[in-house]
Amino acid sequence: MLLKRVYQRADNIKKPRNVIGFAKDIPQADMEKLLLSSITVPDDAMQQLALARSVAVRDYLATRSVPMDRLFIGASKLSASAGTGQGGAPHVQLELAVD
Repeated sequence: MLLKRVYQRADNIKKPRNVIGFAKDIPQADMEKLLLSSITVPDDAMQQLALARSVAVRDYLATRSVPMDRLFIGASKLSASAGTGQGGAPHVQLELAVD
């Protein structure tokens, strides 16, 4: 199982040990919790993700014959609950204007 191999190789987490000192086998859900808790995410990760997604959309529209001079990327705004797992689902707002 891949999760177990990742857990065994992870040296940045405090694993439960047996009497001899070897890492104990623990349930899959506990392995996931320990591994997920060890992941650090930079503060600006959501901003970087928002920018990367907007650039991807802009580039896609440019390949569909939308002139680049008509495509703009606005500043992204993060809501207080975005990325906290508390109902703040990521979303995007796309505005189209016709001259």
